[in-house]
Amino acid sequence: MDALQVGPFALPWVRVQVALVLLVLVGVAEVLSRRVDRRLSSWAQGAVLVGLLGARLGFVLENASVYARDPLSALYVWQGGFDPWWGILAAGGYTLMALPRHLWRYALGVTLAAGLLAGLLFTRQGRVEEGRLPALTLATLGGTEVNLESFRGKPVVLNAWATWCPPCRRELPMMMRLAQENPGSISSS
Repeated sequence: MDALQVGPFALPWVRVQVALVLLVLVGVAEVLSRRVDRRLSSWAQGAVLVGLLGARLGFVLENASVYARDPLSALYVWQGGFDPWWGILAAGGYTLMALPRHLWRYALGVTLAAGLLAGLLFTRQGRVEEGRLPALTLATLGGTEVNLESFRGKPVVLNAWATWCPPCRRELPMMMRLAQENPGSISSS
């Protein structure tokens, strides 16, 4: 499992890493604000907020057709859906507008410190070996057994879902449509 377990909560490791990077950004800016200029502290907090909002808004705009069906689902941030490039663009624009020009070099230094940590965290992730299915036999809803080895060389989608899970219920029609568009090539399990 690629998550940090805290009691009954499982926090995806990617989100923990992003939180650490943002904490470093705010922490380094706080230290610099005490030595250089107080405005660096409020800039860092604002840049994080604007960056997160920009990342979410960018993701929603990129997937507008999905969110058009249920506009309120754009507010379901706990389900993920952030585009880091939009966030970086939004935070950069905020920086250019919020900070005086003589403080930009400090903002760049703070950003580089956070970027260094991000580079260390995100490049050390273990790579999943692609193309290899585990030796696993699963039971379909009809009770027949399916060995994953029989799918070697074919595209495979393993989808575990629950009827009480809202994201699962939203993706079920897409999976059914995919099965109808590819008769005979999909085993519904």
